[in-house]
Amino acid sequence: MSFGPFLFGAPGALLALLATSGARISEVVNLKVEDVNCIASTFVVRGKTDIYGREVATSRVAIGHLLTWLYARGNVPSVSAPMAETEGRSSE
Repeated sequence: MSFGPFLFGAPGALLALLATSGARISEVVNLKVEDVNCIASTFVVRGKTDIYGREVATSRVAIGHLLTWLYARGNVPSVSAPMAETEGRSSE
């Protein structure tokens, strides 16, 4: 799914996440950078009374729009390896 070159910044990221994930507007608007997993193309959403949140899948295109917007803002998320890839390794 392509959202075209006319949707840049926050509107493009917001529409891409809403269209591909099925999350509510309030859930996407209240996302925190640390709740986004760029590797798995998922993010954690929390409702009013939802302390733990739920993981929602989205498309790589939507994550790309989100990352483009975050980079433009200077808010670059840290990318870490998924837990499964780091299990069994000793920290040096």
